[in-house]
Amino acid sequence: MPQSKDGLSKQRNSPIHDWFMDEHGEFIDLHAQLHTYSEVIDFLKHVEDEYSIKEYSNGNNAGARWLFQIYSREFIQQVADIVENILREIDMDGPILEVMAGDGRLADFLRPLLEREYIATDVKSKRYNIAYPKWIHELDAEDAIAEFNPAIAIMSWEPYLSTKSIEIVDSGIPLMWIGNPERCGHFDLFDRKHAGLDCAFCVSRHDRIQEEEFVTGIFLFNIDLDSCSSIL
Repeated sequence: MPQSKDGLSKQRNSPIHDWFMDEHGEFIDLHAQLHTYSEVIDFLKHVEDEYSIKEYSNGNNAGARWLFQIYSREFIQQVADIVENILREIDMDGPILEVMAGDGRLADFLRPLLEREYIATDVKSKRYNIAYPKWIHELDAEDAIAEFNPAIAIMSWEPYLSTKSIEIVDSGIPLMWIGNPERCGHFDLFDRKHAGLDCAFCVSRHDRIQEEEFVTGIFLFNIDLDSCSSIL
């Protein structure tokens, strides 16, 4: 049974589904495959009962994976639909470029749903205990923009106080930014013109699932805001 910080297991408040645990009694890695939104919520409620979503997300799961935004089938489909609609609206050449791609799971899940070439990059800092796949290009965000000249950039959970997203926005590149404005990125980013999108399936490491407190969103920069209604 998962243990809390003091080594004591929390009492289980409700029965646990078989698929929540692996054969060693550890909570599964939610990003080993995509689950439905309802399954993700059900699972995280049990994590809250017994443990802590933040601790679970800090590599304390069967895959030793760090999680920031927590993906579901519905969330990935929503992101893919928005990106495809933006590309049709702006009619620009160039690939989709994910910067600060981390362990590459967002890229893994999105690629099959998108018709445009999708390139993932990360500076691969040793600051975080992340298993960076070899196929992710080792590039700083600015260098990646210069090299690939994307039609749109995607950034999920930019490190706190990083200004890389500001540099991308100021360059004029359309940007989809995913995260919590209070816990990642730089607060000055939101001085730039932007649109916050309705994100019914956004879930993160800092949410309180049982209290229905969700703190992340999807934000668009350098997109014609007057046409946002037609690209969602």
